[in-house]
Amino acid sequence: ISVGRCGYIVRLYAAQYPQDVVGVVLLDSAHPEMGDRLLSVLPPKTLFEPLTLKAWRIYGEYLARSDGANPKDTEGVDIVSSWAQVKAAPELGDLPLVVITRNPQNPILAAGMPDLPEEINTRALQMWQQAQKELLDLSTHSTQVFADHAGHYIQGEEPLLVDEALKRLRQA
Repeated sequence: ISVGRCGYIVRLYAAQYPQDVVGVVLLDSAHPEMGDRLLSVLPPKTLFEPLTLKAWRIYGEYLARSDGANPKDTEGVDIVSSWAQVKAAPELGDLPLVVITRNPQNPILAAGMPDLPEEINTRALQMWQQAQKELLDLSTHSTQVFADHAGHYIQGEEPLLVDEALKRLRQA
């Protein structure tokens, strides 16, 4: 089971140790191209852009280009190398995969980030939903489940949904 960027750890583990994995559950998991895709939905950079857009641009740049060496990167994760490893990893074949995705109507893309203008937020949420749909292509035996109320933290907001996914894997 993984959530957010931890999805790439689970995907790499499944690729390296397929004999130890009976299925994968991705909880609103990150897509390897999400930083660049987030940047693509933002308007062109301007000299005096609002702080909200600046914060999101910094976040998108971090997700797309962080090497973990920046002192502001408290996690110290080399995202560029990590995404490259995920992109190079083989797909899951017919390993059961459940992609649990935030409620598409939930207007919050990332907790703790400032609100985006509605039009940009709508595009960002659509981008996220498309990326979630693409994760289904990792396995020929995949299912997508949408949270009823949860945002990104599905495991805390709708833990029974995660429990149901695990039961589904046991039956697969």
